[in-house]
Amino acid sequence: STRDDFGAATSNHHLKAMRAFAGWCRNQLKRSGEANPFEGLELMNEQADVRRKRRAATADELMRLVDAAHAGVEVAGLSGVDRAMLYRVSSTVALRASECASLCPENFIQEENGVTIRVAAAYSKHRREDNIPVPAALWSVLKPWVEKKARRERLWPGNWHADASAMMRVDLETAGIPYQADDGSYFDFHATRHTGITRGSKVMRCPYCSCENTQVKDSRPTEENQSIRRRRVCEDCGGRFTTFERVQLREITVIKRSGRRVPFDREKVSRSVAVA
Repeated sequence: STRDDFGAATSNHHLKAMRAFAGWCRNQLKRSGEANPFEGLELMNEQADVRRKRRAATADELMRLVDAAHAGVEVAGLSGVDRAMLYRVSSTVALRASECASLCPENFIQEENGVTIRVAAAYSKHRREDNIPVPAALWSVLKPWVEKKARRERLWPGNWHADASAMMRVDLETAGIPYQADDGSYFDFHATRHTGITRGSKVMRCPYCSCENTQVKDSRPTEENQSIRRRRVCEDCGGRFTTFERVQLREITVIKRSGRRVPFDREKVSRSVAVA
């Protein structure tokens, strides 16, 4: 069982941390022969103890939220335009509120293959530096806004991230979007991150635990720019793995008189034309 303010997901996070710490202690004390005292404890079923059910926003809801913020007054120290950009970023690249609050113009790195957001290890949940690719469509909107910001100054300054959902509720009300749906699910600031994960990687399952919440941390061209290498991390088990994105052209299929389908062979056609 868990406390009223301490759900299964939080319990599992603490158990995983204790297992890792005990393993580190065994290695440091050279007592690897001893069993990990937390290894026998089973993880709890997080699906059976959801404390705050969140939902991903629809494309229409995101557009209405951004428009409402853009036309709105200052809230929690952020102007309407700044909040609109904040919602665009969080719902596209799936950053947490604290990660967004840490960003400066210098965190947007322009490279040959595009733009990435570099989140310092001190602000990343996994305590590792994250390099997250920015879609070209998003960067085309962000670029003129970022370029107007002062160097080495936070893009979204202040303490708004301490209660980002309270700030967002103002824009939700203006946009006519319910904070809590009829099924009890919430559309708070953290739900924008769920939206980004759902839109960007819902079909990329973790090979270790089959969780669908995997996030791209780094993207680089490879194979002479013929493919994209993406480094991903699972939001559930923390496992890291690599995927490759390649262009696959539609193959031409020839239907024989017998009805059998065979791949198109250009060389065979060339030989037939030469013989004729």
